[in-house]
Amino acid sequence: MPTPPLSPDDLAGTPVENLPDSLRQLIELVGVAAALSLVRAFAGNVIQIPLRSRPGGTMRERLVHLMGEPLAERLIQAYAGERMPIPRCAQALRDARDREIIRAYDGGASVVTLTAQYALTDRQIRTILKRSPAKTLPGLAGFQPGLF
Repeated sequence: MPTPPLSPDDLAGTPVENLPDSLRQLIELVGVAAALSLVRAFAGNVIQIPLRSRPGGTMRERLVHLMGEPLAERLIQAYAGERMPIPRCAQALRDARDREIIRAYDGGASVVTLTAQYALTDRQIRTILKRSPAKTLPGLAGFQPGLF
């Protein structure tokens, strides 16, 4: 079963140390929703930020489509001409999946059901269920610059 894309709600319970530095910087610059739209569109790739903001530029138009014009302009001004790696956020995705598994189990789902639903082994599910919750940053969805 493919892992669903990240949402701001998924990140709200993610341990801060599991967010890549580059994602933290993006969140600080453009906010959670816009940063996640870049992750969904370009995860694991390097994008070339336009040198200047000129209407009609292909990458500029994609950025505007993904995050809106004001935030795209802010990104272009901050990183003009740079190659920006967009993180995959694999650890954050695993954390979100693990929290989902724990919630489902606490809600009455059996280990057998969870193994089929998440395409994991019995041992993997039980290991996830035994973990103690990691330190999280409450209210990451309401992220404010300077917290890191």
